Amino acid sequence: MQDKKLSPAALGIGGAAGVIAALVVMILYSVMTVRMQSVEAGMFVPVMMAALGVGAMAGGFVCAKLTKQCGMMNGALCAGIVFVLMVLIVLLTGAVPTVQVLLRLALMLPMGALGGVLGVNVKKKRKRRK
Repeated sequence: MQDKKLSPAALGIGGAAGVIAALVVMILYSVMTVRMQSVEAGMFVPVMMAALGVGAMAGGFVCAKLTKQCGMMNGALCAGIVFVLMVLIVLLTGAVPTVQVLLRLALMLPMGALGGVLGVNVKKKRKRRK
């Protein structure tokens, strides 16, 4: 039976990857709105939620890929770390957290778990010998 150890380094690297992925999606959205020269006020929240979902999934994927075990648990924990980092960023900017914070958590935990499951189950490509 495998020894199921949780690696703090894998959680940290996965959390950083998740934050970077979420920021990349938000930057791409910002560039797109600047190029189009129009900002749709109703689009910001859905795009932000999608960015957080992508970030949680990417973080869970990276974390599970590094640990190679317990994908669902490690992915959800990594998504929790990404969530905490995003909440800290919100608090540092002086904004007041609202009920939407719970919706973000409800989105990020399953997305992180899904990314973790994918990270554990994706196999490396084998090179063919000729």
